[in-house]
Amino acid sequence: MRQGNLSRGTPNGKGREGGLKRPGAVTKMLMLSRWAKHGGTCRDSPRIETPGRSWLATYGPDGSRNRIVVVAVVVEVVVVVVEIVVVVVVVVVVVVVVVVVVVVVVEVAVVILV
Repeated sequence: MRQGNLSRGTPNGKGREGGLKRPGAVTKMLMLSRWAKHGGTCRDSPRIETPGRSWLATYGPDGSRNRIVVVAVVVEVVVVVVEIVVVVVVVVVVVVVVVVVVVVVVEVAVVILV
């Protein structure tokens, strides 16, 4: 994977040459998929430089860190799903509160007018 395929380190996309942000869950899943398609050996693993470590160093010579990386990716995906669920719950609660307020206002208006 070439460096140009990843986002730059700054929010507006204008980063210094070689500056990469920490790979997200999707990027890690793609890297794991490509790594697995190549036989999953340490020698065949695609290399990508990330701040402070390389792709090869992430797996270690014996592949013992594979589970740790997979668990980290799964945890990131679970966190995103939980965030989406929380947003949906908040939206539902807000809609229910608005409906209750409208019903109360209409009932009060009916009582006042009668």
